[in-house]
Amino acid sequence: LWSRGLGDVYKRQVLNDTTPQLGGNLDTNEKEIQTVSNRNVILAPNGTGVVEIKGNTNIAIEKVTFDSREIQNLSLFIAIVGTQSDGHKFIKNAEDSGASAIVCEQLPKKLNDDITYIRVPDSSLAIGLIASNFYDNPSEKLDLIGITGTNGKTTCATLLYDLFRLLGYKTGLISTVN
Repeated sequence: LWSRGLGDVYKRQVLNDTTPQLGGNLDTNEKEIQTVSNRNVILAPNGTGVVEIKGNTNIAIEKVTFDSREIQNLSLFIAIVGTQSDGHKFIKNAEDSGASAIVCEQLPKKLNDDITYIRVPDSSLAIGLIASNFYDNPSEKLDLIGITGTNGKTTCATLLYDLFRLLGYKTGLISTVN
């Protein structure tokens, strides 16, 4: 699955020659990194524990969502089992709204030939991995500092925040006090 429109050059994960792209033997660990213009793999079998793929894997994805009301053409819908509602109940809405692909834990009884279906064991885990890949792994660009202990955590965190801010770094502070 490819994302479009996010820039000029992306990395593409390509499985080894014995494995068809995004299908076939899902247990392979060999990967080769290539540069591809205007394309970015957002889902690879080894990254999400893909169980089964039905449909074309060479499709463009411009939006990732778990809300079927936000689906438009070239969208990827992820059906998540929640505490209040099961996203699998909204797969038909996503299909009717123009989804290009659907990630789910259970395939629908009737499959649409124009849509790619990806069955995973845990769609809640898959959404995090897919979103991270789709948005070019933003957390890899963050440096985090965690402070633990009994006393002085807020003081230490505030001092570090002020220090880094004064040194010109973009900083953020998350605390139970502020």
